[in-house]
Amino acid sequence: MRRVGISLLVLFALLIAILLGIFFTPQGPGKATNVRVARGETFRSVATRLESQGVIHNKRAFRALARLRGLDRELRPGRRALPANASIWNVVQALYRKPVPFKISVPEGRTCWDVAGILERAQLSDSLPFAKLCEDSATTKRLGLPTKRLEGYLFPDTYLFDGSESNEEIASTMVHHFHSVWAGLDTTHSASFRELGAKGVLTLASIVEREAADRSECPRIAGVFYKRLHVNMTLGADPTVRYALRKFTGSLTVSELASNSPYNTRKFEGLPPGPISNPGRQALEAALHPDTAQGLLYFVARDDGSRRHEFSSDYNAFLRDKRAAAHKRAETGRPDL
Repeated sequence: MRRVGISLLVLFALLIAILLGIFFTPQGPGKATNVRVARGETFRSVATRLESQGVIHNKRAFRALARLRGLDRELRPGRRALPANASIWNVVQALYRKPVPFKISVPEGRTCWDVAGILERAQLSDSLPFAKLCEDSATTKRLGLPTKRLEGYLFPDTYLFDGSESNEEIASTMVHHFHSVWAGLDTTHSASFRELGAKGVLTLASIVEREAADRSECPRIAGVFYKRLHVNMTLGADPTVRYALRKFTGSLTVSELASNSPYNTRKFEGLPPGPISNPGRQALEAALHPDTAQGLLYFVARDDGSRRHEFSSDYNAFLRDKRAAAHKRAETGRPDL
């Protein structure tokens, strides 16, 4: 009997050692990572996904330990941080804790597609569903927007999300921030607001945002486009063509510049159908109060590394500035983007 008792103790000790080895052996990615549980995701699907992603190597052991901790009944959506080479124990402990908000930054002038990519890289959403949401008229209606698309209304800023939010809740947070910023702007004394309306101003601001690499130039660039609208000139803004083509780098070909898209402001007069980016406060203020004092109608990138432009009200001066910029590009080898 004594030998049987000793044998059972040895077997029990071996079993404990095996379990400890399974539960505490490092097995996750060799770098710190994040784990996100989507709202409505089941415990079983989370376990399967973590195994397929290489976060855990033994789904059964993970589920057993998680059940012991009660995680299968209390799994909460959100994103948690994991250390490098996380063990099953580390993963269970992380998922058991309350999600911690993470910062994400949306720079000025990014499109809805860009925002979708930012959210995916932050592991807060998949990019395709969010991009589709941006084109969903039912969503914009629920958010109280007078438009069928979210472009222009996802205000660029730094946000805190913990990963428990749905795509619509993320969008709603950004749209709400846009409304709060817009409410603080001076529309009462804005001639462009009276003439173009809120959507027109927002569309103008989105173009200014894409053109103004140097933020101090926003009012003058807005002034050029506003003046062109008044004299029935095309805006001639390449960023609107790029937006239509979803071609944001590289040279535009002659055929691309002749595109029949209503966003092609090289070809069609007036503003495009809607915003081409999500502008920040400076661009919005510039579109509301464009600098028209000098009657400027043209601007050309200097292509000298300063990211600034040469402005003119005379076409011949514009041509001289254009030739000077081309000469500078030839000297420096800077590409014509």
